[in-house]
Amino acid sequence: MSDLGHVASSESEPEGAFPRDPTVPADPLQVSGQESPSATGTAAAVMRGAGEFYGDAVASTVIAYLITGPALFGGVGWLIDQWLGTSFIVGVGIIAGMIMSVYVIWVRYGRP
Repeated sequence: MSDLGHVASSESEPEGAFPRDPTVPADPLQVSGQESPSATGTAAAVMRGAGEFYGDAVASTVIAYLITGPALFGGVGWLIDQWLGTSFIVGVGIIAGMIMSVYVIWVRYGRP
């Protein structure tokens, strides 16, 4: 007796999974000749596939980090200054925000 609509599962598909369309490649990046993201393992390596826009995206992200960190920590410092009636914590917040921004940039883009 035959099962209508049943496709024999291959080793790559778990039991009970929907069968994969044979006309669609398993890894879309293999069609364009690029490495698979799973083979590279980093977000920056995946972005390299964007070609010419990779440098612009990284530069925009770095600038956003450098602006957002001091603004956020400076804002929190200003709120604490208002609450405590002091005037020096906003400066500490801005410096802490800059340090945190540089650290996050180094962790995301500076290490191999």
